[in-house]
Amino acid sequence: MSETKGGSSLRETNGLFELRFGLMALPSHDMYVLKQPTNNPEYATLRFLHNNTAYTVANDSVVLSFNQVNGKVQYTLTPTWFISAASSDSVLIEATFNAP
Repeated sequence: MSETKGGSSLRETNGLFELRFGLMALPSHDMYVLKQPTNNPEYATLRFLHNNTAYTVANDSVVLSFNQVNGKVQYTLTPTWFISAASSDSVLIEATFNAP
Protein backbone atom coordinates (compact mmCIF):
# COMPACT_ATOMS: atom_id res chain seq x y z
CA MET A 1 0.00 0.00 0.00
CA SER A 2 1.35 3.41 -0.83
CA GLU A 3 0.09 6.73 0.46
CA THR A 4 0.34 10.17 -1.03
CA LYS A 5 0.53 13.35 0.97
CA GLY A 6 -1.81 15.99 -0.42
CA GLY A 7 -1.57 19.13 1.71
CA SER A 8 -3.07 18.10 5.00
CA SER A 9 -4.09 14.51 4.33
CA LEU A 10 -2.78 11.00 3.87
CA ARG A 11 -4.54 8.94 1.20
CA GLU A 12 -4.14 5.42 -0.06
CA THR A 13 -3.57 5.57 -3.82
CA ASN A 14 -6.58 3.36 -4.58
CA GLY A 15 -8.85 5.47 -2.37
CA LEU A 16 -9.25 2.84 0.35
CA PHE A 17 -8.70 5.39 3.13
CA GLU A 18 -8.34 9.12 3.61
CA LEU A 19 -6.99 10.72 6.79
CA ARG A 20 -7.63 14.47 6.65
CA PHE A 21 -6.43 17.22 8.99
CA GLY A 22 -7.54 20.84 9.47
CA LEU A 23 -3.90 21.96 9.05
CA MET A 24 -1.81 22.77 6.00
CA ALA A 25 0.90 20.33 7.16
CA LEU A 26 0.77 16.95 8.88
CA PRO A 27 0.46 17.55 12.64
CA SER A 28 3.15 16.40 15.08
CA HIS A 29 0.87 15.66 18.03
CA ASP A 30 -2.03 13.42 19.02
CA MET A 31 -5.36 14.33 17.40
CA TYR A 32 -9.04 13.57 17.96
CA VAL A 33 -10.92 12.04 15.03
CA LEU A 34 -14.43 13.40 14.39
CA LYS A 35 -17.39 11.95 12.49
CA GLN A 36 -17.87 15.01 10.26
CA PRO A 37 -15.20 16.87 8.23
CA THR A 38 -13.84 20.01 9.87
CA ASN A 39 -11.26 22.71 9.20
CA ASN A 40 -10.55 22.99 12.93
CA PRO A 41 -6.79 22.35 13.34
CA GLU A 42 -7.33 20.40 16.56
CA TYR A 43 -9.22 17.56 14.84
CA ALA A 44 -8.93 15.03 12.03
CA THR A 45 -11.43 13.05 9.98
CA LEU A 46 -10.91 9.51 8.73
CA ARG A 47 -12.82 7.63 6.05
CA PHE A 48 -12.40 4.03 4.92
CA LEU A 49 -13.79 2.46 1.78
CA HIS A 50 -14.68 -1.26 1.82
CA ASN A 51 -16.64 -3.00 -0.96
CA ASN A 52 -17.52 0.44 -2.39
CA THR A 53 -19.06 1.52 0.92
CA ALA A 54 -17.68 4.49 2.89
CA TYR A 55 -17.26 4.20 6.67
CA THR A 56 -16.61 6.96 9.24
CA VAL A 57 -15.96 6.75 12.99
CA ALA A 58 -19.06 5.82 14.99
CA ASN A 59 -18.26 8.24 17.83
CA ASP A 60 -16.43 11.55 18.09
CA SER A 61 -13.30 11.91 20.22
CA VAL A 62 -11.42 8.86 19.01
CA VAL A 63 -7.71 9.44 19.66
CA LEU A 64 -5.23 9.20 16.81
CA SER A 65 -1.78 8.84 18.39
CA PHE A 66 1.24 10.59 16.87
CA ASN A 67 4.70 9.05 16.66
CA GLN A 68 7.84 9.65 14.64
CA VAL A 69 9.71 6.67 13.16
CA ASN A 70 13.03 7.25 11.36
CA GLY A 71 12.13 10.93 11.02
CA LYS A 72 8.75 10.20 9.37
CA VAL A 73 5.30 10.88 10.76
CA GLN A 74 3.22 7.94 11.95
CA TYR A 75 -0.34 7.86 13.34
CA THR A 76 -1.85 4.92 15.22
CA LEU A 77 -5.54 4.17 15.58
CA THR A 78 -6.52 1.73 18.34
CA PRO A 79 -9.44 -0.64 17.54
CA THR A 80 -12.31 1.70 16.63
CA TRP A 81 -15.84 1.14 15.34
CA PHE A 82 -16.71 2.69 11.97
CA ILE A 83 -20.22 2.89 10.53
CA SER A 84 -21.69 3.38 7.08
CA ALA A 85 -24.30 6.07 6.52
CA ALA A 86 -25.46 4.24 3.37
CA SER A 87 -26.10 0.89 5.06
CA SER A 88 -26.65 -0.51 8.53
CA ASP A 89 -23.15 -1.97 8.52
CA SER A 90 -20.26 -1.41 10.91
CA VAL A 91 -16.61 -2.52 11.00
CA LEU A 92 -13.94 -2.58 13.70
CA ILE A 93 -10.66 -1.12 12.40
CA GLU A 94 -7.18 -0.86 13.89
CA ALA A 95 -4.57 0.91 11.79
CA THR A 96 -1.13 2.49 11.55
CA PHE A 97 -0.67 5.27 9.00
CA ASN A 98 2.84 6.14 7.82
CA ALA A 99 3.67 9.31 5.91
CA PRO A 100 5.47 8.58 2.64
